[in-house]
Amino acid sequence: MSEQTAPNPAPNPLLTRSQPNPLRFAQSDFEGATVQYQNLLVTNPNNYVAMEKVVSLLRRAGKLSDVEEIFQNAEKKDPRASSHAGLYYSKGCYFRYTNNITDAVKNFNLARRDGEWGGRALESMVSEQASEASVPFRRRGTTIFN
Repeated sequence: MSEQTAPNPAPNPLLTRSQPNPLRFAQSDFEGATVQYQNLLVTNPNNYVAMEKVVSLLRRAGKLSDVEEIFQNAEKKDPRASSHAGLYYSKGCYFRYTNNITDAVKNFNLARRDGEWGGRALESMVSEQASEASVPFRRRGTTIFN
């Protein structure tokens, strides 16, 4: 009796491309990791986990000007993207990194009720408010808090 073995299924290209190599982070290869995540966003612009990582990586590289194009691509690809908490969270991170605290808190606030992104959004809002509160208030050239 001959045994039949099931043929190995072909790897799913979406699954293999959607898993960038985490070793690039461990090896501090931020440029390589950025390229991997950007390639993933080309095929799936509404992958908000990858979007968040790209925003963080581009901040480290000093290329935050490239982030706005990523947001535009996501909004073009899916007309409902403007209601996705992941997009708001990523935008909140971008605004925090560009020191636009008002817009950062607004975007984190829009993401805070989501099950996946809400916890991180609330944590980011609290940290922004705490860091803003730690800046001394200035009145007529003097500080009120010492």
